[in-house]
Amino acid sequence: MPPELRLLARRQGGCLSYAQLLAGGLTVAKVRTLLGRGLLERILPRVYVLAGAPGGQRMRSHAALLQYGPEAGLSHLSAGARWSITGPADRVVLTVPHDHHVRDVPSWLHVHRTRHLELVRLDNTSLTPCVRTVIDLAAVLSERELDAVFLRVVQKKLVTADEVARALEQLGPRPGAARVRRVLVQYDPGFESRLSKEFWELVVRAGYPQAELNLVIDLLDGSTARPDVGLRTIGQGFEADGLGPHGPLAAQTHDKRRDRKLAAVGWAVARFVTEDIQRWKRQTIREVQQIVRAREREVGRLA
Repeated sequence: MPPELRLLARRQGGCLSYAQLLAGGLTVAKVRTLLGRGLLERILPRVYVLAGAPGGQRMRSHAALLQYGPEAGLSHLSAGARWSITGPADRVVLTVPHDHHVRDVPSWLHVHRTRHLELVRLDNTSLTPCVRTVIDLAAVLSERELDAVFLRVVQKKLVTADEVARALEQLGPRPGAARVRRVLVQYDPGFESRLSKEFWELVVRAGYPQAELNLVIDLLDGSTARPDVGLRTIGQGFEADGLGPHGPLAAQTHDKRRDRKLAAVGWAVARFVTEDIQRWKRQTIREVQQIVRAREREVGRLA
């Protein structure tokens, strides 16, 4: 095996296409000899792997890309793993142009076909751009999982909410589009204020018309706090946490510190997330009523 081919194979996870073998100086007869001696192994119809090459997803990913050519790219969970926004994929997932002929696909490979395919290069690998990867993942992840993925790409500054929204509009109807839109709304700068107002309306519906929106509370250190909703007479505050437990650690730490400061001036805080406020409204109303009654009993005992 010429050293140039060995070097190329090393960059490709131990894989070489049939065309690369011939272009590298091997004859058809030599390829057959290497196969017969076990120095090469056919992994896909037009792709071979060198004996002793490490297996795994890296090797299989390169093999799939060599088999389907430069117009193919890793996508979905395979692209997500390369962008470091999801864990490793069980199978290699590839997307090819719609007119590609796909057949004899092994169990470790899944091939999608699409009419709209843009690819980029990352670490010598062809894959879908991060923004397209996020949209594709919506078809295979739950909303909670997609929310966590979106938080990662925003924190890593790989894409913005506006970029995802524009790409989704350009791609048109597709599996998971509604899920993407529901997650996107949480990253709209005005979302938190709208969510607070929705929560205030639920508290009023629960039987507490005296509830105040964004009331100001003086703290012992001279600063102030503004719970999203509050019942001043019993010192009960409510917070609408848009990102819930997926929120950044720094934000969670800040919230807990503020809750302690509120407790020091006699206020209790209960937190609800987007799903509670927009999806589980009846349950949230019941929980608000239970929290308020418990707080009233506590305040009564302290009095």
